[in-house]
Amino acid sequence: MVGRNGSGKSSIAEAAEFALTGDSLRWSGKSVDWKNGWSNLHTTNNSEIVVELRVEGEREPRAVRVRWRNSSLDSAETAVTVPGSGRHSLDSLGWSAAAATFRPFLSYQELSTIVEGRPVDRFRALAPMLGMESLQEPVANLNKARLAAQKQQKEANERVASALVLLQDVPDDRASAARAALTGEWDLDRIGDLVRGTDPATAEREGLLLALEQVAAPDPEDARTAAGNLRQAIENVEELRDTDADRARKLAGLLQSAVQLHEQQGDTDCPVCGNEQGLHRSRVAELRQEITRLNSEASAVIEAQRALSAVRKGAEELVGTAPQILSDAGQGDLDIDIAELAAAWATWTDSPDDDTNLATHLETACAPIAAATQAVRQAARDRRRQLADRWRPVADELGGMLPVARAGKQAVACLPALTSAEKWLKRCETSIRDRRFEEVRTQVKDVWDTLAVGSNVTLEDVRLGNKKVDMNVTVDGDAGAALGVMSQGELHALALSLFIPRVKFDQSPFGFAVLDDPVQAMDPVRVAGLARVLHNLAQTRQVVVLTHDDRLPAAIRQLQFPATVWSVTRRPKSGVELKKSLDPVQAALEDARAVELSRGLPEEARRRVVPGLCRQAIEAACLESGRRRLLAAGMNHRDCEEMWASEVKLLPRIAIALYGDAQRAGDVLGNLNNRYGRWAGDTVVSCNRLSHTIADDSIDLKDLIRRSESLAERLAAQ
Repeated sequence: MVGRNGSGKSSIAEAAEFALTGDSLRWSGKSVDWKNGWSNLHTTNNSEIVVELRVEGEREPRAVRVRWRNSSLDSAETAVTVPGSGRHSLDSLGWSAAAATFRPFLSYQELSTIVEGRPVDRFRALAPMLGMESLQEPVANLNKARLAAQKQQKEANERVASALVLLQDVPDDRASAARAALTGEWDLDRIGDLVRGTDPATAEREGLLLALEQVAAPDPEDARTAAGNLRQAIENVEELRDTDADRARKLAGLLQSAVQLHEQQGDTDCPVCGNEQGLHRSRVAELRQEITRLNSEASAVIEAQRALSAVRKGAEELVGTAPQILSDAGQGDLDIDIAELAAAWATWTDSPDDDTNLATHLETACAPIAAATQAVRQAARDRRRQLADRWRPVADELGGMLPVARAGKQAVACLPALTSAEKWLKRCETSIRDRRFEEVRTQVKDVWDTLAVGSNVTLEDVRLGNKKVDMNVTVDGDAGAALGVMSQGELHALALSLFIPRVKFDQSPFGFAVLDDPVQAMDPVRVAGLARVLHNLAQTRQVVVLTHDDRLPAAIRQLQFPATVWSVTRRPKSGVELKKSLDPVQAALEDARAVELSRGLPEEARRRVVPGLCRQAIEAACLESGRRRLLAAGMNHRDCEEMWASEVKLLPRIAIALYGDAQRAGDVLGNLNNRYGRWAGDTVVSCNRLSHTIADDSIDLKDLIRRSESLAERLAAQ
């Protein structure tokens, strides 16, 4: 399909692409304006695309119909009519995956992307057809998992390093313990204990400080009361001293001793009066009765002494012993001075045996303990608050670090397995990809070799690497970077080399390929190579090429490849007209007949134009056969074009067609007359002479056209 830029060729290609894939690479990644602007601005009717597809085994074609409102291409609805099966969605026919993997459309956008895009764009042009998706996803997942683990490891290391810096300036045993736990192999359980305050050292110190905050002290009021009670009891005993009751008490005590002696030794001499056998059973019975009487008389004294004993016992219990916490705290590093309190308790617990001195001790030794206790309690409270205030931000930092460090530690444990699995699967992927790519690789090189005839660049090898296409090229035998040494035409040839295998792949369900403007920047040699490549592809595929360059149709005619050429013309109001195009010989003759038959033209115009068109037909025929003759003789395309362009006269151009030598122009007329008859030479003379003047009335224009057509056919067959 040939037409000038803006004639609507690309719109035809994009319509087929959109109908079968639901998208166009020209719009992909661009704003919605690109899509919504794809419409005929000269009509308000709803838009429609209809593509008919011949499917093997089906007598009638399938019709893919897309309809949408002009205001929004996103509203497009696609339906596929299958003969004998009704209407279906495009996805229901299972074409979507194949359209992505074996995309049969090569737009100029994709052509440019393959050449000028990123390495991964060239990779994506080839990789999908190999069916590696089943491995690519696991590889990608492993890669993602490994990178995530490495990120967790890095974050953990950074947080631990930050925590270590913070801990250096904290004067706290817990900071030292935390630094030790984060040095070398991380002891994160220890860090957790430190954060929660459940580590033994912290718990012990906290317990000691809490105990000191609550340390007990004897109540001074209780001490004063005990001292008063003791003095009163002493006074009560003194008041009864040397009274009859006191004497009765003492005598009862003496007699009680004699009774106890008899209980121990039996009848014996009296230890008091010395009478032999004075302490016998009868006498002891009498003594017990006497003791009972005397104790009755001494009850007041006995009660007073019993009360004194009870008061003394209460005072001794009040003194008690020093709190155990003072001993425990003295062994801990609490940074609290308890010496004064310990000394006060030592004085307090060192109570005298004498009752009177004990009362005085109770009154004087208690007050210092109370004052020292209050000081220690406050010091413990302040110390605990100071430690908490100093440790809280550190604990918060360690608490925030802890889950990150745990995740990092787990990630470190997983990394070797993830890395090993990823490397192993990548090796598998590379091995399978290389085996599957071998067929594609051969096709890429074959297409390149055809397109790159006469190029100084040789594509030695092509392989699929990691998200890129590795191309080994040499320039005149020396290695070079492919994209850096290739001309624009060679780059486009390379892009086509990467596209053609995608279309020819056996697994592709598509029996066609649509190429939009593939001739860009190609010289005549490469255009002829492209014609050969497309002719080869057309043996198994329907090939549709859209171009504004006449050289590709010319090369196809020159190589005598079968092809249908359509001319694309844009009419007013964006009306696009397709007309089957004739070859240049037939086109010139048809134009000549149209002018000759036109009665609306002045006669002078008809007789001036028709001979020139007849000459164009003869020259076009000579160009086709002349190129074939010169190329067959070994001349390259560039020299062919230069020779033809340098010879502007008709006879030298016919000489090129007949002999491949413009210098033999003098032999042309004789050769033609000998071969075909005198009419052939006369036709050449007439076309040559009359193309510079006006044919007079003696010239039959219809006959001139007929003779020119006959001669052109013979010259084209040379």
